[in-house]
Amino acid sequence: MKIVIIGAGIMGTTFATLAKELAPDLDITILERLDAAGAGNSWAFNNAGTGHEANCELNYTPVDGEVISLEKALKIHAQFNVAKQFWAYLVEKGAVKQPKTFINQTKHCTLVSESSIEELKLRFEEMSVHHFFEHMRYSEDFDEIKSWIPFTMDGRPRHEKMAATVIETGTDVNFGSLTEQMAAHAEHSLGVKIEYGTHVKRAYRSPTGRWIISADTKGDPVEYKADVLFVGAGGGAFPLLKKSHLPFRSRYTGFPVGGRFLQAPISEEQAQLYKAKTYGRAKVGAPPMSVPHLDLRAVEGKHYLLFGPFASFKPLLEKGRGFFDYLGSIRYMISPAY
Repeated sequence: MKIVIIGAGIMGTTFATLAKELAPDLDITILERLDAAGAGNSWAFNNAGTGHEANCELNYTPVDGEVISLEKALKIHAQFNVAKQFWAYLVEKGAVKQPKTFINQTKHCTLVSESSIEELKLRFEEMSVHHFFEHMRYSEDFDEIKSWIPFTMDGRPRHEKMAATVIETGTDVNFGSLTEQMAAHAEHSLGVKIEYGTHVKRAYRSPTGRWIISADTKGDPVEYKADVLFVGAGGGAFPLLKKSHLPFRSRYTGFPVGGRFLQAPISEEQAQLYKAKTYGRAKVGAPPMSVPHLDLRAVEGKHYLLFGPFASFKPLLEKGRGFFDYLGSIRYMISPAY
C-alpha cells in the first residue's frame, strides 16, 4: 500500500513512524514544504509545550453551576499518557537518543483571583479523587503559592485573595526536537522517504479511487499517487481541502489569528527556582488562546520564560507561506438579500 503524508510536523512524523512500526511493508512518503522536519507549527516556540495533559487548563473542565465536567480533561490526559508510552518505546529502542532534548519534568499550576476561587476549589475536589490527578495540591496561602511559582507571585500584594493548584509531575515538551528525531529514525531506520522543499499545490481523488498529489520540488513540477493520503499540513491544509473536491470541503475554513509570546532567556539557577508552567483565567467570553501563561521552556539546552499570549493576525496560513495561499483558501459567496 502506498501512503503519502503531507507535512513533516509532529502529526505527520508520528503517523509515519507508528504505521511503519506496525506494518513495515508500507510504502510511505512524506512531502515537506520546508527544509527540515518540525520547523513549522511543531517548532518549540510555536506552542506552550504542556503536551496538553489537562493538569492546569481551566477550559478543559467547564463548570455549570455547581457541577463540573471532567470528561474532556480525563480523555486528554489519557491520550497524552498513551503518547508518552510511545515516546518511551522510541527511547528504549534508541530511536530517540536524548530524551531531555524534548521532555522535562515541570510543575503545572493554575492560579486564579478571588472571583474564581470557588470554581478552582471545586475543580480540585473533583479531579484529585481520580488517579490521574491524585497528586494535585490546592492552596490559598500566599507563601505556599509563592513557593510553587515565585516569579508569578513577585510584586503581588499579600492581601490579594488568590488560589492555586499544582501538579509536580507535569512536563515541558519540545515537539520540534521530538519531531526532528522521529523523522530521522523514520527515514534512516524504517525506510520512510521524506521529500523536503516540496510544496504541494493540489490533492484530489481520481475516478479509480487513488489520490493524485501535484507539487513543486524546488521549482520543478512533480506528481505523486497514493492509496491513502494523510494531511498534517497545519494551516496549509485549508487550500488543499478546498481543491480536493471532497463533498464536505465547503464546511471548513481558517482565519489566521494566533497568539504571540514574549520570550525571556533565563539562567539555569532561575529555571530551577521557577520550573513551572502557570495558567490563569481568561476573561469571560474570551477565546481559549487568551488564557494568560507564564511558562518555563527548555530549548536546545537553554531556558526561557514565555509570557502571553498576545493576539496576533497575519494573512498567512503558515510559516513561509505567502499571502495568496490565504486568499486561495477562501470561498467567495454572495449573500442573498433579505
